[in-house]
Amino acid sequence: LANDSVSNLLIDWKLCLEGSVSEGGDLARLSAIEGIEHLSKNESLQIEMLKVGFIWPLIRLLLCFDPTVEDISTTSVSMEEKSVHSANILATAAVRALAALVGAAPGGKKIAVATEALDTMLTKPIAKMLPNKRTGEILLLLNSNVEEPCRIWNVSMRKELEALIDTAEKDRTPNVRRDIEEEFAPFQDFKYASIGTELNIGGVYVRMFNNQGKDALSKIPDVPLFARALIEYVDASLAKSGLHPTTVPRSDDQQTNERLDPKFSMAAEALCLLVKLEVINDVAEEELCIATLFALLHLPGHFDVVCE
Repeated sequence: LANDSVSNLLIDWKLCLEGSVSEGGDLARLSAIEGIEHLSKNESLQIEMLKVGFIWPLIRLLLCFDPTVEDISTTSVSMEEKSVHSANILATAAVRALAALVGAAPGGKKIAVATEALDTMLTKPIAKMLPNKRTGEILLLLNSNVEEPCRIWNVSMRKELEALIDTAEKDRTPNVRRDIEEEFAPFQDFKYASIGTELNIGGVYVRMFNNQGKDALSKIPDVPLFARALIEYVDASLAKSGLHPTTVPRSDDQQTNERLDPKFSMAAEALCLLVKLEVINDVAEEELCIATLFALLHLPGHFDVVCE
Protein backbone atom coordinates (compact mmCIF):
# COMPACT_ATOMS: atom_id res chain seq x y z
CA LEU A 1 0.00 0.00 0.00
CA ALA A 2 1.08 3.57 -0.65
CA ASN A 3 1.73 5.81 2.32
CA ASP A 4 -1.48 7.81 1.70
CA SER A 5 -3.50 4.60 1.56
CA VAL A 6 -2.02 3.40 4.82
CA SER A 7 -2.79 6.77 6.42
CA ASN A 8 -6.42 6.67 5.31
CA LEU A 9 -6.74 3.08 6.48
CA LEU A 10 -5.38 3.95 9.92
CA ILE A 11 -7.62 7.00 10.24
CA ASP A 12 -10.76 4.98 9.47
CA TRP A 13 -9.52 2.14 11.68
CA LYS A 14 -9.04 4.44 14.66
CA LEU A 15 -12.47 6.05 14.19
CA CYS A 16 -13.99 2.58 14.27
CA LEU A 17 -11.90 1.70 17.34
CA GLU A 18 -13.21 4.79 19.13
CA GLY A 19 -16.82 3.92 18.27
CA SER A 20 -17.15 6.99 16.06
CA VAL A 21 -18.42 4.97 13.11
CA SER A 22 -22.14 4.23 13.31
CA GLU A 23 -22.15 1.31 10.87
CA GLY A 24 -21.58 -2.08 12.45
CA GLY A 25 -21.85 -0.95 16.06
CA ASP A 26 -19.94 -2.92 18.70
CA LEU A 27 -19.28 -5.79 16.29
CA ALA A 28 -17.31 -3.49 14.01
CA ARG A 29 -15.50 -2.08 17.02
CA LEU A 30 -14.60 -5.58 18.18
CA SER A 31 -13.23 -6.38 14.73
CA ALA A 32 -11.09 -3.23 14.86
CA ILE A 33 -9.66 -4.29 18.24
CA GLU A 34 -8.97 -7.85 17.11
CA GLY A 35 -7.30 -6.45 13.99
CA ILE A 36 -4.80 -4.61 16.20
CA GLU A 37 -3.93 -7.84 18.00
CA HIS A 38 -3.23 -9.70 14.76
CA LEU A 39 -1.63 -6.96 12.65
CA SER A 40 0.72 -5.74 15.37
CA LYS A 41 2.89 -8.68 14.32
CA ASN A 42 3.86 -6.46 11.38
CA GLU A 43 6.44 -4.11 12.91
CA SER A 44 5.81 -1.30 10.43
CA LEU A 45 2.07 -1.31 11.12
CA GLN A 46 2.73 -1.64 14.83
CA ILE A 47 4.76 1.58 14.80
CA GLU A 48 2.21 3.41 12.66
CA MET A 49 -0.66 2.42 14.96
CA LEU A 50 1.25 3.82 17.92
CA LYS A 51 1.99 7.06 16.06
CA VAL A 52 -1.69 7.55 15.24
CA GLY A 53 -2.65 6.97 18.89
CA PHE A 54 -4.37 3.58 18.88
CA ILE A 55 -3.18 3.00 22.43
CA TRP A 56 -5.47 5.60 24.04
CA PRO A 57 -8.90 4.19 23.09
CA LEU A 58 -7.63 0.72 24.06
CA ILE A 59 -6.76 1.89 27.56
CA ARG A 60 -10.10 3.67 27.87
CA LEU A 61 -11.83 0.39 27.03
CA LEU A 62 -9.98 -1.33 29.87
CA LEU A 63 -11.46 1.19 32.29
CA CYS A 64 -15.01 0.48 31.07
CA PHE A 65 -15.03 -3.10 32.36
CA ASP A 66 -17.74 -3.86 34.93
CA PRO A 67 -16.63 -6.71 37.25
CA THR A 68 -20.14 -7.07 38.70
CA VAL A 69 -21.67 -8.24 35.41
CA GLU A 70 -21.90 -11.95 34.68
CA ASP A 71 -21.98 -13.51 31.22
CA ILE A 72 -25.36 -13.17 29.52
CA SER A 73 -26.76 -16.60 28.76
CA THR A 74 -30.38 -15.67 28.05
CA THR A 75 -32.14 -13.20 25.80
CA SER A 76 -34.35 -11.87 28.57
CA VAL A 77 -32.06 -9.03 29.60
CA SER A 78 -32.39 -5.29 29.33
CA MET A 79 -30.67 -3.15 26.71
CA GLU A 80 -28.58 -1.63 29.50
CA GLU A 81 -27.36 -5.07 30.58
CA LYS A 82 -26.51 -5.95 26.99
CA SER A 83 -24.60 -2.69 26.65
CA VAL A 84 -22.52 -3.39 29.75
CA HIS A 85 -21.90 -6.95 28.61
CA SER A 86 -20.72 -5.64 25.23
CA ALA A 87 -18.38 -3.21 27.00
CA ASN A 88 -16.88 -6.15 28.91
CA ILE A 89 -16.33 -8.11 25.70
CA LEU A 90 -14.59 -5.10 24.13
CA ALA A 91 -12.46 -4.61 27.27
CA THR A 92 -11.36 -8.25 27.21
CA ALA A 93 -10.32 -7.97 23.57
CA ALA A 94 -8.59 -4.65 24.29
CA VAL A 95 -6.27 -6.29 26.84
CA ARG A 96 -4.93 -8.67 24.20
CA ALA A 97 -4.71 -5.92 21.59
CA LEU A 98 -2.85 -3.59 23.94
CA ALA A 99 -0.31 -6.30 24.82
CA ALA A 100 0.29 -6.94 21.12
CA LEU A 101 0.49 -3.25 20.23
CA VAL A 102 3.32 -2.45 22.65
CA GLY A 103 5.07 -5.77 22.06
CA ALA A 104 4.32 -7.27 25.48
CA ALA A 105 2.61 -10.34 23.99
CA PRO A 106 4.73 -13.49 23.49
CA GLY A 107 6.79 -13.23 20.33
CA GLY A 108 6.01 -9.55 19.84
CA LYS A 109 8.43 -6.75 18.99
CA LYS A 110 8.78 -4.74 22.20
CA ILE A 111 8.54 -0.97 21.73
CA ALA A 112 10.52 0.33 24.71
CA VAL A 113 9.05 3.84 24.93
CA ALA A 114 5.51 2.42 24.77
CA THR A 115 6.08 -0.28 27.40
CA GLU A 116 7.76 2.25 29.69
CA ALA A 117 4.74 4.55 29.31
CA LEU A 118 2.43 1.64 30.17
CA ASP A 119 4.52 0.89 33.25
CA THR A 120 3.82 4.47 34.31
CA MET A 121 0.13 4.51 33.35
CA LEU A 122 -0.86 1.14 34.80
CA THR A 123 2.03 0.91 37.30
CA LYS A 124 4.69 -1.70 36.59
CA PRO A 125 3.17 -4.61 38.58
CA ILE A 126 -0.18 -4.24 36.79
CA ALA A 127 1.38 -3.68 33.35
CA LYS A 128 3.23 -6.99 33.79
CA MET A 129 -0.17 -8.72 33.82
CA LEU A 130 -0.96 -7.72 30.21
CA PRO A 131 0.42 -10.90 28.56
CA ASN A 132 -1.54 -13.06 31.02
CA LYS A 133 -4.11 -15.20 29.19
CA ARG A 134 -6.53 -14.66 32.08
CA THR A 135 -7.51 -11.17 30.96
CA GLY A 136 -10.20 -10.91 33.63
CA GLU A 137 -7.56 -10.53 36.34
CA ILE A 138 -6.10 -7.26 35.08
CA LEU A 139 -9.57 -5.91 34.20
CA LEU A 140 -10.89 -6.69 37.67
CA LEU A 141 -7.89 -5.00 39.26
CA LEU A 142 -8.09 -1.85 37.13
CA ASN A 143 -11.76 -1.42 38.00
CA SER A 144 -11.46 -2.03 41.74
CA ASN A 145 -9.77 -0.53 44.78
CA VAL A 146 -6.72 -2.63 45.64
CA GLU A 147 -4.05 -2.23 48.32
CA GLU A 148 -1.58 -5.10 48.30
CA PRO A 149 2.15 -5.25 49.04
CA CYS A 150 2.99 -5.22 45.31
CA ARG A 151 -0.07 -3.52 43.82
CA ILE A 152 -1.98 -0.36 44.66
CA TRP A 153 -4.85 0.90 42.50
CA ASN A 154 -7.90 3.01 43.33
CA VAL A 155 -10.58 5.34 41.99
CA SER A 156 -8.42 8.44 42.23
CA MET A 157 -5.70 6.75 40.15
CA ARG A 158 -8.30 5.85 37.51
CA LYS A 159 -9.35 9.49 37.34
CA GLU A 160 -5.74 10.62 37.06
CA LEU A 161 -5.17 8.15 34.23
CA GLU A 162 -8.27 9.31 32.36
CA ALA A 163 -7.11 12.93 32.71
CA LEU A 164 -3.66 11.97 31.46
CA ILE A 165 -5.14 10.30 28.37
CA ASP A 166 -7.22 13.44 27.77
CA THR A 167 -3.96 15.42 27.81
CA ALA A 168 -2.32 13.01 25.35
CA GLU A 169 -5.27 13.33 22.95
CA LYS A 170 -5.82 17.05 23.41
CA ASP A 171 -6.23 19.02 20.16
CA ARG A 172 -5.69 15.86 18.16
CA THR A 173 -7.49 15.39 14.86
CA PRO A 174 -7.94 11.91 13.33
CA ASN A 175 -5.16 12.44 10.76
CA VAL A 176 -2.47 13.47 13.28
CA ARG A 177 0.57 11.19 13.30
CA ARG A 178 3.18 11.95 15.94
CA ASP A 179 6.68 10.77 16.59
CA ILE A 180 6.54 7.96 19.18
CA GLU A 181 8.66 9.89 21.71
CA GLU A 182 6.33 12.88 21.35
CA GLU A 183 3.28 10.64 21.70
CA PHE A 184 4.36 9.43 25.13
CA ALA A 185 6.03 12.63 26.35
CA PRO A 186 3.27 13.45 28.91
CA PHE A 187 4.21 10.32 30.89
CA GLN A 188 7.94 10.88 31.31
CA ASP A 189 7.80 12.50 34.73
CA PHE A 190 4.31 11.46 35.81
CA LYS A 191 3.63 9.98 39.25
CA TYR A 192 0.28 9.09 40.77
CA ALA A 193 -0.57 11.17 43.82
CA SER A 194 -1.72 8.03 45.66
CA ILE A 195 1.64 6.26 45.39
CA GLY A 196 4.03 9.13 44.73
CA THR A 197 5.14 9.18 48.37
CA GLU A 198 5.05 5.40 48.90
CA LEU A 199 8.35 3.72 49.67
CA ASN A 200 8.76 0.90 47.15
CA ILE A 201 11.72 -1.40 47.63
CA GLY A 202 12.26 -4.49 45.53
CA GLY A 203 8.84 -4.05 43.95
CA VAL A 204 7.08 -4.03 47.33
CA TYR A 205 5.24 -1.13 48.96
CA VAL A 206 6.90 -1.22 52.36
CA ARG A 207 4.03 0.43 54.24
CA MET A 208 1.63 -2.26 53.00
CA PHE A 209 4.01 -5.03 54.00
CA ASN A 210 4.48 -3.61 57.49
CA ASN A 211 0.71 -3.27 57.94
CA GLN A 212 -0.12 -6.77 56.74
CA GLY A 213 2.87 -8.63 58.12
CA LYS A 214 2.78 -12.40 57.67
CA ASP A 215 -0.39 -12.20 55.53
CA ALA A 216 1.54 -10.19 52.95
CA LEU A 217 4.14 -12.86 52.26
CA SER A 218 1.97 -14.91 49.91
CA LYS A 219 1.48 -11.83 47.71
CA ILE A 220 5.21 -11.10 47.32
CA PRO A 221 6.56 -13.14 44.38
CA ASP A 222 10.21 -13.19 45.56
CA VAL A 223 10.64 -12.68 49.32
CA PRO A 224 14.46 -13.18 49.33
CA LEU A 225 14.76 -10.55 46.57
CA PHE A 226 12.69 -8.16 48.70
CA ALA A 227 14.85 -8.92 51.73
CA ARG A 228 18.10 -8.24 49.89
CA ALA A 229 16.70 -4.99 48.49
CA LEU A 230 15.75 -3.90 52.01
CA ILE A 231 19.22 -4.77 53.33
CA GLU A 232 20.88 -2.75 50.58
CA TYR A 233 18.56 0.22 51.22
CA VAL A 234 19.14 0.19 54.99
CA ASP A 235 22.89 -0.32 54.59
CA ALA A 236 23.12 2.53 52.04
CA SER A 237 21.11 4.84 54.32
CA LEU A 238 23.41 4.14 57.24
CA ALA A 239 26.50 4.68 55.09
CA LYS A 240 25.14 7.93 53.68
CA SER A 241 24.32 9.27 57.13
CA GLY A 242 27.65 8.20 58.59
CA LEU A 243 25.87 6.37 61.41
CA HIS A 244 28.18 3.41 61.81
CA PRO A 245 28.29 2.10 65.38
CA THR A 246 32.07 1.63 65.35
CA THR A 247 32.86 5.19 64.30
CA VAL A 248 30.04 7.46 65.48
CA PRO A 249 29.60 8.44 69.13
CA ARG A 250 26.14 8.14 70.63
CA SER A 251 23.90 11.18 70.26
CA ASP A 252 20.33 12.08 71.07
CA ASP A 253 17.33 10.79 69.10
CA GLN A 254 16.67 14.06 67.30
CA GLN A 255 20.15 14.29 65.86
CA THR A 256 20.04 10.64 64.79
CA ASN A 257 16.71 10.96 62.99
CA GLU A 258 17.81 14.17 61.25
CA ARG A 259 20.77 12.35 59.74
CA LEU A 260 18.69 9.47 58.36
CA ASP A 261 16.22 9.37 55.48
CA PRO A 262 12.69 9.98 56.84
CA LYS A 263 11.58 6.62 55.40
CA PHE A 264 14.51 4.76 56.94
CA SER A 265 12.60 3.50 59.98
CA MET A 266 9.90 2.03 57.73
CA ALA A 267 12.47 0.03 55.76
CA ALA A 268 14.30 -1.06 58.89
CA GLU A 269 11.03 -2.17 60.47
CA ALA A 270 10.26 -4.29 57.39
CA LEU A 271 13.69 -5.92 57.51
CA CYS A 272 13.32 -6.76 61.18
CA LEU A 273 9.83 -8.13 60.53
CA LEU A 274 11.17 -10.48 57.86
CA VAL A 275 13.81 -11.74 60.27
CA LYS A 276 11.26 -12.30 63.04
CA LEU A 277 8.96 -14.20 60.69
CA GLU A 278 11.88 -16.54 59.92
CA VAL A 279 11.21 -16.59 56.19
CA ILE A 280 14.64 -15.40 55.01
CA ASN A 281 16.94 -17.63 57.03
CA ASP A 282 19.38 -18.10 54.13
CA VAL A 283 19.54 -14.35 53.49
CA ALA A 284 19.86 -13.64 57.22
CA GLU A 285 23.09 -15.64 57.31
CA GLU A 286 24.69 -13.52 54.60
CA GLU A 287 27.46 -11.16 55.71
CA LEU A 288 25.75 -7.92 54.64
CA CYS A 289 22.53 -8.83 56.43
CA ILE A 290 24.34 -9.68 59.66
CA ALA A 291 26.34 -6.44 59.52
CA THR A 292 23.20 -4.39 58.79
CA LEU A 293 21.19 -5.92 61.65
CA PHE A 294 24.15 -5.36 63.98
CA ALA A 295 24.24 -1.71 62.92
CA LEU A 296 20.52 -1.30 63.62
CA LEU A 297 20.93 -2.72 67.12
CA HIS A 298 23.69 -0.23 67.87
CA LEU A 299 22.22 2.96 66.48
CA PRO A 300 22.81 6.02 68.66
CA GLY A 301 20.09 6.81 71.17
CA HIS A 302 16.75 5.04 71.48
CA PHE A 303 15.95 4.57 67.83
CA ASP A 304 12.39 3.63 66.88
CA VAL A 305 13.34 0.36 65.22
CA VAL A 306 14.36 -2.48 67.52
CA CYS A 307 15.28 -5.87 66.07
CA GLU A 308 15.06 -8.20 69.00
